[in-house]
Amino acid sequence: RALHHLCRPTTNLGTWIMMAGSIIQFVHSCYSVPSKIYSMVSSYLSQSILYCYGIVTYGSAYDPSNEEFTVPPLAKVIVNAKADQNRIGQLFYVTGHSAIKHLVTIDNNEREQMRLIDERAKAAPVGQADATSPRSANNRMSGRAASQQQPAEVDVMHKELGLASTAHQRYELQEAYLKAKTDMLTNAGSMWTSNSKLIATYLMTDGVAAHTRDNQVVRIAACTALTKLCIASEAFCAKHLRLLFTILSSKKEHWAVKTNTIIAMGDMLCVYPNTLEPYLELDTTGFYALLSDADVRVRSITVQVCTFLILNDMLKVRDHLDTIMRLVADSDPTIAGNATQFIHHLAIKQRRNIGNLVPPLVPQLSNQLSKDHFQLAMKVLLDKIDGDKAVEGVVEKLCGRFSRYVDERTKTKKANEQRTLARNLAFCIVEMDCTSEKVMKKLMSEAVYSKYKQWLRDPEVLASFQALALKIKRGGGQASTPNATPNGTSAGSERRDKLAIEEWSQRMIVDASVLAQIGRAH
Repeated sequence: RALHHLCRPTTNLGTWIMMAGSIIQFVHSCYSVPSKIYSMVSSYLSQSILYCYGIVTYGSAYDPSNEEFTVPPLAKVIVNAKADQNRIGQLFYVTGHSAIKHLVTIDNNEREQMRLIDERAKAAPVGQADATSPRSANNRMSGRAASQQQPAEVDVMHKELGLASTAHQRYELQEAYLKAKTDMLTNAGSMWTSNSKLIATYLMTDGVAAHTRDNQVVRIAACTALTKLCIASEAFCAKHLRLLFTILSSKKEHWAVKTNTIIAMGDMLCVYPNTLEPYLELDTTGFYALLSDADVRVRSITVQVCTFLILNDMLKVRDHLDTIMRLVADSDPTIAGNATQFIHHLAIKQRRNIGNLVPPLVPQLSNQLSKDHFQLAMKVLLDKIDGDKAVEGVVEKLCGRFSRYVDERTKTKKANEQRTLARNLAFCIVEMDCTSEKVMKKLMSEAVYSKYKQWLRDPEVLASFQALALKIKRGGGQASTPNATPNGTSAGSERRDKLAIEEWSQRMIVDASVLAQIGRAH
């Protein structure tokens, strides 16, 4: 009855998929060789699709491994607009889900066999050869050749060659199960091999997406099945990655297809990180490009997958941190909240390296975000910079990014970008905790002062540094005198610091006025 429900026609593929998942789980728990059951189901579903076109009749011989007969007509039928799309979706789902279940079964059997080998090795006396080794078993079953050898001689030979060792048994077992996994998508008689070609053909054919727009569940089943088959074989994965990323980068693709593929892509990245890495860095079709997708649901799922992978060291953020930072100012509050949480956890994880992330981000985000959005995004990261040494290093690097001054009268695009960058650099410096004595001296030193001096004639930059001077003056008393003593030394040091801050503030005002006059004269 369970197999009857698995093979019966349906008009609601989504409901059938929920039931089919339980049936496939039941098949795995009840049958010792479930792959034979799946081959029968796949053969029946393929035959029913072809029956609609009169290519085969029910009851006729049907061999799914015979490519010359079945694959070409079936490949033509599944891309036809008149084909039963629900039936095709059933075939795709059974192919993908059974592949994963079969792979899990192989892994579980392998772990169980490894456990038994280890238990026998612990229980066996020291120096005793393992009579249950695969090579020993083969020798016992080899007939006359095995009977001619003395058991003692066999044990000695195996012991000298290491064939009876636990390590050798584990190696042979691993090789056997690796071959079982490889045969899933390389053996011509496997239903996963023949159906994988149908799935790839279905997804690659132009025009299929158009006539399945009203039934996106079929296309989701196809993409999900392809990703599950990719998890089963690294070679198959490498061959079809370009197709998957083409689907993800297509603007015409339905959001549900993209989100399901993104989640599956995260699983694939955990299994084959080196295979997927070259595709992740592409600007237009890579994984990070989906963070800028027009659909809010695609962006939401992508930022969640990226957060999990990056924080678990499965995905390197590298030069794409600005892409996630932009989402802090996203119009959707859920995405903005997820991006904020990501930056918070990233700052905790990379506390020692957080200062190196900020300076390159400022010019990147200055050209991409408005003033309010830039400040909102950067505040989340700047608040995580702790320690005088870290703040001092970031301040010096930010001041080093001030470019040559551009007059307000210059209205070119490059000039506007330089002015925006200077104002954003000043904002970032003010946002950090610069009240310590070391940071104060760094800002007032001639080497650093000369880097932002020219931009003091800009009203916004000057206002930012004046606000910083007032902030340091208010908090400088406690921060600059951590070793206060009862004899009054700290009070004198505090007065000297406040005097130095006042002189620095007045100097900036004078220099701004002088530079402005020189600029007007020229």
